[in-house]
Amino acid sequence: MLLTFAVRALSAIINLLLAVVVSHALGAEGKGVQGLLLATITLILIISNIISGATLVYLAPRYQLSPLFILATVWSLFVSVLSYFIIVFLNLVPSDLIFHIAAISFIASLFSFTSSVFLGKEKIQLVNLLSFLQVSLILFIVFVAFNLFQFYSVYSYIIALYVSWGLTFLIGIYFLYPWFEKIEIKSFFDPLREMFKIGITNQLAHIFQLLSFRIAFYFIEKYHGMSDLGVYSNTVSVVESIWMISASISIVLYSRISNSTNRSESAELTARFARSGFLLSACAALVIIVLPPSFYIRLFGKEFYEISSIMPYIAPGVAFFTYALIVGHYFSGTGRYFVNAIASACGFVISLLFAIILIPQMGIAGAAMAATISYTITSLVVIIWFLRENNKGITELIPWAGDLLDLTNQLKTEIIKKNEKVI
Repeated sequence: MLLTFAVRALSAIINLLLAVVVSHALGAEGKGVQGLLLATITLILIISNIISGATLVYLAPRYQLSPLFILATVWSLFVSVLSYFIIVFLNLVPSDLIFHIAAISFIASLFSFTSSVFLGKEKIQLVNLLSFLQVSLILFIVFVAFNLFQFYSVYSYIIALYVSWGLTFLIGIYFLYPWFEKIEIKSFFDPLREMFKIGITNQLAHIFQLLSFRIAFYFIEKYHGMSDLGVYSNTVSVVESIWMISASISIVLYSRISNSTNRSESAELTARFARSGFLLSACAALVIIVLPPSFYIRLFGKEFYEISSIMPYIAPGVAFFTYALIVGHYFSGTGRYFVNAIASACGFVISLLFAIILIPQMGIAGAAMAATISYTITSLVVIIWFLRENNKGITELIPWAGDLLDLTNQLKTEIIKKNEKVI
């Protein structure tokens, strides 16, 4: 658990370094293209993961691997090809990027397949290794392309995506090979039904959540151009790093709740973790808000001076969304994914509505405001559901200083348990 969090933290740092390298090499416009490219690939990938993603964590130990791989591959290919034509029809991205987006999305979904199967077979260390290798390869290839070959183009990033996801997929297949069996036609039917049944339920919340997070990218590019999108993309990269706090807390919380049969105890633990998580996130948001323009200019380049003026609009919403992330794991841990799906759907509708209203006139400041409103609505839906279900008052989620000590003790307990298992 702690190793998984360490890998996530290092990956987040690498992604931030990647944003710095791309921003300095390509400027705000190039960073905008890279941000739009990645956002679109991520949207396609989350649809592919209805079958190729977390569903396989449950199915891999229960069904033969060969039909799972074929079904996931066919589905991912279908989604990527369909996405190509949808993007062309909607004119969402520059035309020269569309083929690469579809192709990279397909390769990324195959990598997602291997990672999910390894999780299902409890090969956690291998998942961590491949995930870390994937993001590290992107940074390495981009850095070499810019500094050694002087290839200052978004295609350096595209090449890095092809190589990183392609290579890690091949490594994953190499380790999976011993589990592949002879294929029988009848072995397809049961897993196919289970894949869609479980996958749609699991992914629905993620689909709406990601749409609410990234829909503004397309409005910014349409009304204000790639340079403004580049500035907003880096703003999002910095401010969403706050969620590493809630991610670490959620790992502990999800594990505890998934293995507990006492709903009242789980609710009390969730409330304590949510309070301390929000307190830590609020402090981090305050630090990000008060950083001067000179900090972001040194970090990303002179074209990104606006980031400091956008932070006060989006950072509070990101901090408040900590409640949705932590309390949402309470519902996931008790098997009720539909609550998170409903909350995320509400957030998406609000995000789309305010993006249409605010972005054309206010630009990236309007996008930041729309994001904060969306994060707030999503969090409120989850909070109200949680409080009503457990007959708690709003004061149960208002933080106080003692919550930090409580969280520290909980994390110490997890570390001790981990060490005891190792010994």
